[in-house]
Amino acid sequence: MLENFSIRIRGWAQLRGYLTQEMFAQECGLNKGTVCGYWNGRTLPGMRNLLLMCEQLGVTANDMYMETPTFLEELPPEYLATVAEAAKASKAGRKRRRKSGVGSAPMSWPDRPH
Repeated sequence: MLENFSIRIRGWAQLRGYLTQEMFAQECGLNKGTVCGYWNGRTLPGMRNLLLMCEQLGVTANDMYMETPTFLEELPPEYLATVAEAAKASKAGRKRRRKSGVGSAPMSWPDRPH
């Protein structure tokens, strides 16, 4: 469900001319980090944020969760293939980082001479 929502929110936003997360977040009155979590499939929005984003995009909450959202009909097939490939790569990258422990422990600095 997270991946489907992230594809939909990015698709609707880009279709409406919001090319960056920052631009979309600012127009919705949301934090860029919050929108980043939605676009990257890490979190789902609560009702308040969902309605803010839907209002900005001119869609309904139902459009965000429909099995086949209507914006997909407006996009060329090569774009959909690119989005699907990017979503797979992003998911694989997150799994690799979790397994390797990157970012999970604080950095240790070498002792400084006194």
